[in-house]
Amino acid sequence: MQYLLLVLIVVAALIWVGSRSPQHKRRIALLLAVALLACGGVYLLVTGKGAVLFALFAALLPFGRRLLALMRWFPLLSRLWRRRRAGKPADSVSEVVSDGVRMTLNQVTGEMDGEVLQGRYQGSKLSELGFEKVVKLFDYCPEHQQDTRQLLKAYLERMYPRQWEDHLKAQSSPPPSGDLSRRDAYRILGLTEGATRSEILEAHRRLISRLHPDKGGSAFLAAQLNEAKERLLEETR
Repeated sequence: MQYLLLVLIVVAALIWVGSRSPQHKRRIALLLAVALLACGGVYLLVTGKGAVLFALFAALLPFGRRLLALMRWFPLLSRLWRRRRAGKPADSVSEVVSDGVRMTLNQVTGEMDGEVLQGRYQGSKLSELGFEKVVKLFDYCPEHQQDTRQLLKAYLERMYPRQWEDHLKAQSSPPPSGDLSRRDAYRILGLTEGATRSEILEAHRRLISRLHPDKGGSAFLAAQLNEAKERLLEETR
């Protein structure tokens, strides 16, 4: 009768535990484990078998120390396991794909890159192409591929903020009017009046190599240099 009552109590307890939330289940399981250990210890002490309990405790003590040491790594292992279960890479890389480009963003480092999916540069990384070629991709991207244009624009804004801003300013400003004076043209190229054709070309080459947008210069100043060169070369033809 006593054993039947014990079995009924255990069954009722299991049914009650099964209806609890996962957090409550873990807490109840821990309490039950502690209670069982306590009951076992009391039983061994009452029956005079306490020596067995102490021997068992001494045998498990080294393993307990190792377990405590391993528990320090549990949070890290838990995070890695959750990432694996979720199918996410360990470096938290986001990926967006359009018709023309596959863009990736590393959420940890903030680094952005992409792969060209069609056209002349198909298979190339945006980071390998450089600013000028990525701008060409953007400029020649068909209007109906708005997703690709937006991704390329986001890449340029993030990876080449100053050069992209200068490029937009140069596009929004009116084209050279051709009214640049000879005096201003000489001043822009750093020449004195009467410079020869070779001196004009050399000055332009030297300055444009420093001010070209691909080398961190300004698109507006590069346009001014080109206009000044053309203005002065007209007189040498």
